[in-house]
Amino acid sequence: MGHEPVGEVVALGPEATGVGIGDRRIVYPWIGCGICKVCKNGDELLCNDPITVGTR
Repeated sequence: MGHEPVGEVVALGPEATGVGIGDRRIVYPWIGCGICKVCKNGDELLCNDPITVGTR
């Protein structure tokens, strides 16, 4: 077992595409801010202001 969250889709939001109820998906949890130098260098997993899954 790794540390990436995985689960089964049980509901869809109004803008969901490419996924269906019952699909199994893995979530890449390291989401950088996208604007800092670290992120722009492609190292978003090292971002000092990351986005936590489910908070935005």
